[in-house]
Amino acid sequence: MAACFARSLMKQTPHVYKTASRLSAIHAVQMRHCRPFSLNRPSYSTSVDGTSLLQDGKFDEAIQLFEAAVQADSSPTNTYNLAIANLAKGDISAASKLLQDVIQKDENFADAFINLGSIKAQTGDIQGALINLTKAVELAPEDGQAVFNLAVVSEASGDLKAAYHLYTRAQALLPDFPKDLLRNCEAKIRAQADLTD
Repeated sequence: MAACFARSLMKQTPHVYKTASRLSAIHAVQMRHCRPFSLNRPSYSTSVDGTSLLQDGKFDEAIQLFEAAVQADSSPTNTYNLAIANLAKGDISAASKLLQDVIQKDENFADAFINLGSIKAQTGDIQGALINLTKAVELAPEDGQAVFNLAVVSEASGDLKAAYHLYTRAQALLPDFPKDLLRNCEAKIRAQADLTD
């Protein structure tokens, strides 16, 4: 699904994590942002206004707007957008709880699994990240961002062959795929093979 929160903002404030025991470099785990509403729904203007506030860095105002939308209609999309506003503000705990609520309401909401998995990765819960990102890729196998995030987390978990396979898939799906990640993963696999010989 198209994200309504500009990707340029995501690049200005990248979400990164580091797993010192498994990775020597910091890998960017990309988050999904607000979902657009159907144009015939009253919540559409809330989405547009809330997204504008997020882009302007007015996180508290965006949260208030999305909270009002959830009060009026606690749909998965409204709850998701409130989670993203909290995430943009840096309230990972609130965002995580809201994303879990979204998943309880709609177990096929791939963007919620992507962001929850990314939060788990950032907080060092690699197993939780793997579970959520695997589900996201099952729900949206052609979503390059989900595949990329799962590749990063697979590499962090030490599953280099799975990571390599996923990086290869992500490269085919994402026009701006960082090719050095694939080369680095391949080099790690070769080095690992050399150690076992």
